Amino acid sequence: WEAGGIIKLASINWSRQIECEENVIPIIVIENKIMFRKTIMDVYNQIIGNPGNLVLSENNQEIKFSKHVELINDYINIDLNDKKILIKLYTLLKDKSLEDYDSYCRISESISDYVQELLFDEEFDLIQIENIDPIDIFRGVSVKIDDSSMNVSEKLLEYITILEKFMNIRLFLFVNLKEFFNDEEIVQIYK
Repeated sequence: WEAGGIIKLASINWSRQIECEENVIPIIVIENKIMFRKTIMDVYNQIIGNPGNLVLSENNQEIKFSKHVELINDYINIDLNDKKILIKLYTLLKDKSLEDYDSYCRISESISDYVQELLFDEEFDLIQIENIDPIDIFRGVSVKIDDSSMNVSEKLLEYITILEKFMNIRLFLFVNLKEFFNDEEIVQIYK
């Protein structure tokens, strides 16, 4: 999105549209519980690719929820090692590892030689793939984001940073954020 652009959120069920300016946090309060639930479900369904009643746009161009919006409603179970995040992380690490191709080849050859030694004495006909994808190495050694020392608000902030930086998420929709975090934590999240 363009810096300083205004994102508009509209629904056929609302009397007006909501404008989201950069660094300005709009707060939407839906007091009718049925409408609240339907709106949250509509956002969720559009994020997973289904059609819905909400329209998100910038400069009169529709923006897909599935590519640029994240709905956060469970602050306890935020997973920094979600599959989509790890796939992106592994891809970035793969690109980095291939920049030093000689080191990658040495490591790959060492792994391959070790596996060949293990396979040699087995009674089954076992084979291994000739070229080891760096992503398989990262999975094999369980490369993950360490969130063990983070509290809930720190984990949320890290999640937002990761999604912005690696997943191109530009709009975060929080459900009942002010019910879960205190004012000081909210200020940190809004930054």
